[in-house]
Amino acid sequence: MDISTNNGTEMTGIASTHTSSTACQRIPPDSRPVPPHTTSPTMRPATGEPGDSLEERRKLLDDVTHSIDAAADYWATRKEEFLWLAGELYLGFVDPAMFYGEEPFFEQDMFNLLFTEWTLFEFPFYKGLTPLQEYAAHPPVDASPQDVRWMREVMDAQFFSRFEIRHKEPASGMTTLVDVCTSKRYDVFDEVLCNVDRWKSGTIAMRIARVGDLWLHVGKVHLYDRAEAHFTAVDGPGAFHPEDRINKPWAEQAGFYLRLIRDLIGLDGRYRATTKLVSTEWSDR
Repeated sequence: MDISTNNGTEMTGIASTHTSSTACQRIPPDSRPVPPHTTSPTMRPATGEPGDSLEERRKLLDDVTHSIDAAADYWATRKEEFLWLAGELYLGFVDPAMFYGEEPFFEQDMFNLLFTEWTLFEFPFYKGLTPLQEYAAHPPVDASPQDVRWMREVMDAQFFSRFEIRHKEPASGMTTLVDVCTSKRYDVFDEVLCNVDRWKSGTIAMRIARVGDLWLHVGKVHLYDRAEAHFTAVDGPGAFHPEDRINKPWAEQAGFYLRLIRDLIGLDGRYRATTKLVSTEWSDR
């Protein structure tokens, strides 16, 4: 399932006609450099590293996804430690319009998906660490060493941003993306993005992480906007908007993802009026 706007955004969406003077603000991971890739649109060269073939890339993604799911399952049994506070902060900032009887409306599963993405990857619940960072730093005794290794790699170089879609190669599952916030280029393995036909140009908001020599889509969220990237390169969805400086100055510290969700589904969200749900189904196997 994805969410889409009639003006250009799919949530798995966004609309994109508003521009003003505030640049897109997102801070990439500071624990590990995030260099732009310099490979050609035919994607990365063979290196002998895991991920050179489609089967290897799929296997790596499966392993990484398993490690994230294992950590999520661990915290699901301990949710009383943080869930109430996470919910208060998330709902207090986003202020979903559907709670007031306003569009966009969507099912509980989608609402939980958006909330869980933020809680696991970005909610600093324990001494500034997110649940996934805490799991990687202090894994339970019964955790798989391989799962912990993958988790630590993901946590070292993962971030959520909006990317211009430059090139897609469905046969290999590789896509060339350019970060709207930093103009850095990434070659990313994401078979879903590559195989949804209507996600052609425009931008996709999602979380990527570098594992070994390969950038992967991690997390569960795709937010697609049909509008060309230059329409939202300045003060677009997820930015710290000029009105925030007056009405909600703490939004600057909320993070790109939380501001983006607020813009799309919040009662005062700048792009709420053109956000809608669109069903997307695709299987790689």
